Amino acid sequence: MSTTEADSSNATKKSRRGQMTRDKIIEVAETLIARHGPDGFQLQNVTEILGITPPAIYNHFKDREDLVAQIAEKGGRMLADRMRRQSGEDVLTSLRRNARSYVEFLADNPAHARIILWDMAGRGTSGWRGLAISNVETRDRMREAFEIAGEQGVIRPIRIEAYLQFLYIGSAAAVVWTDYDDPQGDSDKNAPVETRPGLHRTASAIEQLKDEAEDLVKRLLTPDPIDSND
Repeated sequence: MSTTEADSSNATKKSRRGQMTRDKIIEVAETLIARHGPDGFQLQNVTEILGITPPAIYNHFKDREDLVAQIAEKGGRMLADRMRRQSGEDVLTSLRRNARSYVEFLADNPAHARIILWDMAGRGTSGWRGLAISNVETRDRMREAFEIAGEQGVIRPIRIEAYLQFLYIGSAAAVVWTDYDDPQGDSDKNAPVETRPGLHRTASAIEQLKDEAEDLVKRLLTPDPIDSND
């Protein structure tokens, strides 16, 4: 192997190791955020859990706020992929399905539910907008669909911002406050929460939240029946 090839191979390996470290940092930070919120952990907690030195974090993130912001951006991209209208699907059906998908996303990614509520409370802006730039794009795409559907009488006219605050912030709060089920039983209750196997919300609890989110969409957006006497 030539010197150039060896250098290239070493650079590739270093890049892979760096990406693996970055992914592990995000994974641990997401666990800490899910349990304690974005303000409830320090970078030192991450280094202690992973057994790495602080420079290993600063190679990828400026500070804790940058780490949280990048986690939020990652969540925004994941969520935007789920919140797309399917071909041939009417607006109301799409929104009902998306409400269920949104609750499922938050249940699978509780750190992002925490970030939404933290953003809303700490910065005074909609957690939906604050979660990531990609969510702004999703909101703007939904705005056009809302306006057209409202004009056509397909849905009850409502501001997109009001809809998102009712449903999406409310769903985030509901997911965060839903009781956990500990699959490990009482034997691991004394283990440090960061190292204990994950606590999971029961499937029945999540299905109930999905039903409630879909029901809220129907109550918010289903047009009033036309009075035959008019």
